[in-house]
Amino acid sequence: MSTLRRLARSLELRLAPMPRFVVAGTGQCGTTYVAHVLQEAGVRCGHEEIFNASGITRSFRLTGDVSYLAVPYLPSYRGKVVHLVRNPVHVVRSLVGIELLDHPDWLWVKPILPYIDRSGDLQIDAMRFYLRWNSMIEPYAAMRVRIEDFDRELPAVLALVAPRRARSAAVPASTVPTNTNTKKRAEGIDTIDDLPDSVERDQLAAMGERYGYDMKVGSEARS
Repeated sequence: MSTLRRLARSLELRLAPMPRFVVAGTGQCGTTYVAHVLQEAGVRCGHEEIFNASGITRSFRLTGDVSYLAVPYLPSYRGKVVHLVRNPVHVVRSLVGIELLDHPDWLWVKPILPYIDRSGDLQIDAMRFYLRWNSMIEPYAAMRVRIEDFDRELPAVLALVAPRRARSAAVPASTVPTNTNTKKRAEGIDTIDDLPDSVERDQLAAMGERYGYDMKVGSEARS
């Protein structure tokens, strides 16, 4: 990188404004998909480009970011916050499948650890993460969107985060594959009843019901 480019980058990191909006969730809840859909709708949106494992990387190029790593910064953030949620069983199954919370040395895991009391049991820890992360987002959210409803809710999301692009709401979200960021899933976790009988499971079921999911036994995870 030339000296001039390094200087320009240094100025950008110091002077670029914070993004006008952030879409925040737990990770494994559809953030990659949402970032791609917003980009197709003409929104200058990144995916973990501004809020990332290194902290905050300011950018003149982007007006928004989709990132689970934005959550610790929300108390001091002044832009619009969209709370992205997914069926708790689906998220826990994915988190257990990739063993995310079993790798405290991973760069993308370290920012989570100060907020989670890890038990050493992957399923319990995944539930604790879902509960903690979503509860941290709730007080700052201008709207909540279920990933399962995102195609339908796209016009409302655009009206909030990019009003000038709201006319692009007709862009079909289905042009972005819904398996954009599919990862390994844990076997044997299909309903809330497949998770360990615990306070965390009770709390997870209550949060899921509050978000509009059917958390009764026999309500299988299908995506």
